[in-house]
Amino acid sequence: MLSQRFVYRDVLWAALLINVFALAFPMCSMNVHYRVVPNNAVETLWALAIGVVLVLVADLFMRLLRSHFVDEVSARVDVQISAALLEKVLGLRLQHRPESVGAFAANLRVFEQVREFIASGTVTALIDLPFALFFVVAMAHPYRQRRRSHRDRNAEAEHQRRQRRAHGCARCGQRAGRHTRHRQCAG
Repeated sequence: MLSQRFVYRDVLWAALLINVFALAFPMCSMNVHYRVVPNNAVETLWALAIGVVLVLVADLFMRLLRSHFVDEVSARVDVQISAALLEKVLGLRLQHRPESVGAFAANLRVFEQVREFIASGTVTALIDLPFALFFVVAMAHPYRQRRRSHRDRNAEAEHQRRQRRAHGCARCGQRAGRHTRHRQCAG
């Protein structure tokens, strides 16, 4: 299995790109919600849609490439394990063989399970597991940034209200609350 480490490196790179591409939909929907809809930016919407389609095509290509690499590695490891196992079974001396045929078959089944584990999607799932933290951080960061900017806007609006009360109206110079000529001066 260590002889296949270069192929696993390629699988890791493909997994990294697949997981980065998976962020395209949430980021696109956030941009549509916060930038396109309020500004009626149809050109931006088209650019985002084309970008998402390109990312989908690249994602499909990377997923196919990753499955090809995993299949290739599993086939190679299967051949290596089967060859080593067959060599051991054929080279086994009669005095060293197990007493019952069932125990011997159970030992062979264990090797079969190892071979199936390497060839299954479990390896792909284990490779994708560390990226769960990456998704949590990537999705929480814009939320935290929006919440902070909302808090800053509220503080700025409160500061402007206090300034108007203390110094008067920016339009007419009269103190706030004393006249209702301007809508923003009324309160």
